[in-house]
Amino acid sequence: MEVFGETCTFDKCSNCDNCLYAAKLLQEGGNSKRDFTAEFSIVCGAISIGGTMSKSVKILTSGKCPEEWSQQFKDQAAAPLALINRYKDGLKGVNKFTGDRFKAFLNLAKKEPAKLIWEEKKSMEKDGRVNSYMVNHLTDKGQSLLSSHLASNSTKATIELEIPHFVKEEEEALAVKAAEIVARMTKAGINPGD
Repeated sequence: MEVFGETCTFDKCSNCDNCLYAAKLLQEGGNSKRDFTAEFSIVCGAISIGGTMSKSVKILTSGKCPEEWSQQFKDQAAAPLALINRYKDGLKGVNKFTGDRFKAFLNLAKKEPAKLIWEEKKSMEKDGRVNSYMVNHLTDKGQSLLSSHLASNSTKATIELEIPHFVKEEEEALAVKAAEIVARMTKAGINPGD
């Protein structure tokens, strides 16, 4: 609804894919909400270091700061970078944190209820041409989340949200792939439980 400039006046419509999936999970005894603290901590860490999408994705995928950065900036980025790499290493399989997954969680981080990031449009003139680009910044809530995970002796903030549509799709695709593998194993006379 935000895309069309409309404001939602209800919590759930009980009609869209997201609401129907949440209802299905609850009927099956599942939870329609999940803790996405690790994912959002990675996003906040990358934004605190990189700012722009391209720099943040480069930092995320390489696991290090660009060589051309000054040593002072690399030193300032060391703690958030260690946090990113620690959380990234813990996310495996369908939850593996790729550049595309980062972009999807970055977009979620800009919206309610997370609202961890805000973006600013900037322009730069070079050779008579004006180039515009977006710079991402942490909101107070985003900075608080990051700070709580960087501090070793503090209570860690958490982010629990409705399971996003792209996560549901990834998990459903993985379930189909797993069922296909089990069927092939069974057909070959292999008991998948062994």
